Amino acid sequence: MASLIQLLPGLPQSREFAGTSPHTWEVYLLSAIVAMVIMTRFLRPGHFSKLSVALGSFGLANQMFRKQEGMDWPSLPLMINTILIVALEGSRATTEIWPDVGWSSPALFLVFTVVLAAALTLSRVIHPAVAAMFGFQSEQQLYDAHFVLALQLLGIVLLPLVLVEVFIEELRLTVWLLSLAAVAAMLVLTWGRGLILSRPFWSSRPAHFFLYFCALYVVPLVIAAKAFANYVLEK
Repeated sequence: MASLIQLLPGLPQSREFAGTSPHTWEVYLLSAIVAMVIMTRFLRPGHFSKLSVALGSFGLANQMFRKQEGMDWPSLPLMINTILIVALEGSRATTEIWPDVGWSSPALFLVFTVVLAAALTLSRVIHPAVAAMFGFQSEQQLYDAHFVLALQLLGIVLLPLVLVEVFIEELRLTVWLLSLAAVAAMLVLTWGRGLILSRPFWSSRPAHFFLYFCALYVVPLVIAAKAFANYVLEK
């Protein structure tokens, strides 16, 4: 594998890509992710273009929600792609920013993968339950569908960026900034759309909406940040 990588043009020739390199697993992982995304592209023709349009089009997103496009089993590889790409980027950024973190990059990748997968799985259970308590199940279902579509598109956008970062170390900072911009844009668009969808609720019952927002977003984020600081950075 090392000899093959050394023949690839544009790659930094350093010990990082030696046969015992800690980065060798990333090459195998990205190869599997690329193959998975290409397979999905051929199994779901037109789905990628629909995702990009649906992010800015309420009509198309609602139509995909009614047909369950993007929420079915053939679209699962795109969600897996997003989880793996974000986990890989998170593990690389953590080891770079905190070199004395005490965790290896593969271990951090596994931690991020498990946490992201668990968070998305739990949200599929908690969101409907909380929405039923506050009485806006239909808005919650539509928002979750929009969020899933945005996550799938985010993974597709981040994949080439991560490929560039892994193989061209000199562009690492640029890729991180572009990745953060992509994540921020996705969150702003989806949360903005969520505010529009839930306008009848928060305009008539602002106190209930504030409690709902804190229960589903603020509290989990605070707990996740505290756990990350305690069990990863202080290990």
